[in-house]
Amino acid sequence: MTLHSTVQLAFDGSSIDGSLFTSVTGIAKSTRWLNGPLDWWTNTGLGVFAVLMVIGFWNARRRDNLAMTRALAAPVAVVFAFAVAEVIKKAVAEVRPCYSVPHAYFVDPCPVRSDYAFPSGHTTTAFATVAALWLLDRRLAVVTAAFAVFESFTRVYLGDHYPHDVVGAAVIAVPVAYLASRVLSRFATPLVGRLRGGGLLQPVLTAAPRGAHAAGRSRPADPVRAETARPDAGGPDTYRADAARFDAPPGDPGRAERRPTDPAL
Repeated sequence: MTLHSTVQLAFDGSSIDGSLFTSVTGIAKSTRWLNGPLDWWTNTGLGVFAVLMVIGFWNARRRDNLAMTRALAAPVAVVFAFAVAEVIKKAVAEVRPCYSVPHAYFVDPCPVRSDYAFPSGHTTTAFATVAALWLLDRRLAVVTAAFAVFESFTRVYLGDHYPHDVVGAAVIAVPVAYLASRVLSRFATPLVGRLRGGGLLQPVLTAAPRGAHAAGRSRPADPVRAETARPDAGGPDTYRADAARFDAPPGDPGRAERRPTDPAL
C-alpha cells in the first residue's frame, strides 16, 4: 500500500465538529498574547498531574494498606489508559485538524500525518489521573478534574485536536483507569501490607499519625507518681501506702491530711 492510499484511508474528523473547532481557534487568534503561555502550559502542565499523584501518595502513608495500594496503582492505571488510547488512535487514524481544516488558526506547527488526533493523549493522561485519584481521595480528584478540563481546552485552543478528540479521550480514560486501579488494588493490597510491615520500604510507605510524637512529649505527668518514682521515694509499694493514708476515713490514726501545697489537690 502506498503512502498516498494510506492518507486517503485516514479519517477526517472535521465533519463532526469542525465549526466548533474553528470557533475555539478563532478565540486563540483574537488572544495572541495568550498563545505563548497556553502553548507552554499544555505540555508542562502534565507535570501537575504527576505532582497531584505524589500528594495522594504522601497522604496515603498515614492511611491503611488499601489507600496506599491505590496511591501506588494510580500511575500504573494512567499509563495503562494511555496505552489503550494509543491503540485506539492507530485504529481510528484520524488526521490532525491542520490537514483537514487548513484555513483555521493554529498555534502549534502541524505534526506528521502519522501522528493522529483521536483520542487526545494529553487529555487521556489528565482524566485517567482524575479517575485513579477518585478512588484514593475525592477532594484531590476534584482539584485534578479542574486541571484536566483546562488541559483539554488548551488542546483545542492550540489547534492540536478537535473537541470530540478531547471528549472521547475523557470517555475512554475514566473507565479504563478506574477499572485498572480497582483490579490492582484488589490483588496487590496484601503485598503492600507486607511491605509496610517491615523491610527497606517501610519508611517510604508508612508514616506516624499526625501529632503522635507531640502527644507523647506533651503528656502531663502524675505528680504523685512522679514523686514516688524518685529513687528515695520507696517505689510502687510506698505509693500505694501513701494513697491509703490519704484515703483513710476521718478519725483513723493513720490518716494523713492533705496540705494546701500538696500537688494532689
